[in-house]
Amino acid sequence: MSGTFENPLLVQPAALGAMRVGFLTIAPSPYIQDLFRVIAEDGRISPTVFFQEPSSPAFDWKASELPDYWVLLPSRTVNVMGARLFVSLSAIRTIAKGDYDAFVVGGYASLTSQRLMRWLHRKKIPWVFWGEIPGYQNRGRIGRMMRKAAMRPAVGLCQGVAAVGQRAANFYREAVGGRCPVASIPYFADVSPFRKFTRPGRVSSGQPVDVLFCGQLVERKGVFQLFHAMLLLMKSYDVRLTLLGRGELESQLKAMIPPGFEDRFCFAGFRQTDELPEYFAAADIFVLPSLHDGWGVVVNQALA
Repeated sequence: MSGTFENPLLVQPAALGAMRVGFLTIAPSPYIQDLFRVIAEDGRISPTVFFQEPSSPAFDWKASELPDYWVLLPSRTVNVMGARLFVSLSAIRTIAKGDYDAFVVGGYASLTSQRLMRWLHRKKIPWVFWGEIPGYQNRGRIGRMMRKAAMRPAVGLCQGVAAVGQRAANFYREAVGGRCPVASIPYFADVSPFRKFTRPGRVSSGQPVDVLFCGQLVERKGVFQLFHAMLLLMKSYDVRLTLLGRGELESQLKAMIPPGFEDRFCFAGFRQTDELPEYFAAADIFVLPSLHDGWGVVVNQALA
């Protein structure tokens, strides 16, 4: 972490034995599973990870066997101005059963995280806020006021911020005003399966150029802009587009394909993480035209 602060979180846990750290996050995505597996195997931190839902409704990820350091909180969701807010009345009672040297709270847009941040502050347990840069969705004046109020404990009570990427780090450094350290800590990505996969060479220069997109088919990912660009390219060049993922815009995107161009687009649907290397290896170009992304792990995978 940056800065010089008298902060117990900066003590090297290896010298004191494993640091007992609690984590609150949303769902066990493959990337989150990989992150906490590596943390647990490293041995310097003994994690207890509290999830607010068993899986994300936007993905069909296969969950691995639950490690003994995972805890699934009984939660329900409430929709407020298009946002899903998690509520768990028993979360604090469940979390309070543990003994922590420090805690990491992922995200502020949850009633559970709001309660937990204040509880940690009252109990004088050092804690770090872990979050992406906010503000993609413009929810109007009332929405902006609610976001500002929700962020207040995240930037005003924590002992540090683990910001997802440099832009988020710049944002949170300004928000905390030098009160605590802020570090840019991108999402974890295990790219070893991608590095092991051999990319086949092009058979001939006359082959179509294969472009790959991997992500949700939603407005935030820039899929409309991608389709407009591809349709322009296809007027002059032999290119094909494969889309990995699903989302609410799939039918609208299919309707944009002009007659005679159907074979230029492949909707491959949602794929598990272990299926991705084959698709990435077969592509000539990877594109992620997101209008807003906390951290596009698929870029790490494409580079690998």
